[in-house]
Amino acid sequence: MLKKVSEIAILNKESYKKAEMIGAYRYLDTASLTENFIAKYIDLNGKENNIPSRARRKVEPNDILVSTVRPTQKHFGIIEQPVQNLVASTGFVTITPNSQLVNPYYLYILLTQEKVTNYLQVIAENSTSAYPSIKPSVIADLEFKFPERDIQDKIANLYKAIEGKIKVNQQINDNLAA
Repeated sequence: MLKKVSEIAILNKESYKKAEMIGAYRYLDTASLTENFIAKYIDLNGKENNIPSRARRKVEPNDILVSTVRPTQKHFGIIEQPVQNLVASTGFVTITPNSQLVNPYYLYILLTQEKVTNYLQVIAENSTSAYPSIKPSVIADLEFKFPERDIQDKIANLYKAIEGKIKVNQQINDNLAA
């Protein structure tokens, strides 16, 4: 059945206010997440006032992060198990899927298809900002066909297995290169 993303997920569900951020945080900026691979976290401490103004998005388990800037750079991922006190950049749209309605990883697969990325890039290039960007409403309005949940689960599990194998192979290559 055809559904909009906004019908099965909440976008930018929660953000921190600057005054709330008084402890230690792991910050994920847009450049550190590419095609579901996290290159690094930046350690922040609110007591030392080193919290960037863009470090505001709360991240929940199974949240999908999609950068609103330059979609073809593929700064996106699904955060299945966030590290403690994770905060993401406001340069991301956080998409919190309703797991009763959709398999979160299946939605991630749909949102990160090449044709969707290219569509978002076309919209971004026509934006009025100084650089190619999209508004969260563009993602909210995307429509997809959703098969029965058991089919979503099978597809998601297959993609996860393939992605896991790719990550292991990358780690092996990195170790061999070192």
